[in-house]
Amino acid sequence: MKLKICAIAITGLLFAVPAIGQQPANPEAAIRTVMYGGVGPVISGSESYSRLPQKARELIEETFVAYGMPVTVEQEFADNTYEVEFAEGTEIEFNGKGDWTEVDAPGNRTLPISIVKSLLPERAFKELLKKKQAENVETIKHSGMGYKVELREVEYDNLRFTGDGRLI
Repeated sequence: MKLKICAIAITGLLFAVPAIGQQPANPEAAIRTVMYGGVGPVISGSESYSRLPQKARELIEETFVAYGMPVTVEQEFADNTYEVEFAEGTEIEFNGKGDWTEVDAPGNRTLPISIVKSLLPERAFKELLKKKQAENVETIKHSGMGYKVELREVEYDNLRFTGDGRLI
């Protein structure tokens, strides 16, 4: 019996030794892996609304108040991003700092003009109005380079704007 216990202990040490002294690349993700009991790394997981960065919560509470509280909040651990979905299907993606990076209307619908106006620089919104496309916005993507507006059911389906709202 003692010999069997020693063999099990030695086998355990053989598998543990390579990991001793190694730091995980993302300690928080490693902790979540252990907490969720997964074999491999956790790619994403549900989060509570309160765990969203403050800036993201403020945008939701100011701009998306009519949508109510999000029904799901997912965190992508690999790139530290968040995806929020409302009951009616609208989705918002945020980076780890809480800046929105994408807003997408559900299914084959478009975003309300009030949302489009609040997310885009005034100059870009006026350009959409001028082109009579403000009611056709399906998705808005935002990066440090500017904005990409995806339109629904029109000849040209994408418009790009600089950070200050100039049409490219």
